[in-house]
Amino acid sequence: MITMEPQVEELTDVSPNIGAAYEITVFDKDGKVRQVISEDAKCYVQNFLRMLRFWYTTGGDNGYVSGGGGNAVLAPFRNLTGAIVQSGGYYPASSIGLNYGSFLGDALLGDLTKGIVTGTGVVAVTADDYCMGTLIAHGSAVGQMIYDASSFLPLNIVGSTITVTISRMVTNSTASAITFTEIGLYLKGMISIMVLRDIVSPSVSLNPGESALIAYRLIVNG
Repeated sequence: MITMEPQVEELTDVSPNIGAAYEITVFDKDGKVRQVISEDAKCYVQNFLRMLRFWYTTGGDNGYVSGGGGNAVLAPFRNLTGAIVQSGGYYPASSIGLNYGSFLGDALLGDLTKGIVTGTGVVAVTADDYCMGTLIAHGSAVGQMIYDASSFLPLNIVGSTITVTISRMVTNSTASAITFTEIGLYLKGMISIMVLRDIVSPSVSLNPGESALIAYRLIVNG
């Protein structure tokens, strides 16, 4: 597990503020570090804020519904296929005994519906992005990588700055090199959405047997 120093210098101009940074540590097949990339991540997409909206009505489970109801549904967001949806699964679903109160990023081995993901897309990030340009699949076939489970560090609070780090190891288990040019963060409630996407510069090439530990540090500076 890597430890990232908070990168909050650029966040002090406006308070409060939300930012992010990423760090990619590349290990050779012997486990030795051969490359480290650390950058500020400035590419939250619209879904990051759209997932905070509740649609309220006097009916439905605990007053929340997945769309429509007593009020018009405004500013819907898109799932990973680009379909416009009216809810991300964050409303209490008491009738079935469940509570989808959060979007989750704690993915298990091979789960690409949430957690950190990689891709080969090169098109610049826009606020309308809803998925990776070209997602790299999980596996050991040509062009695929093994995605370990994602991992969260505890909240770190220093003064008015709060950070949380999510990380994930990816490994090239194929016989050919594979390069990723983009990283992102998927979250999942009843659906999956993307909230962060960054074009990685320089791109990261993993030779057979090599791994990369990718970490996003999410920062709230109050």
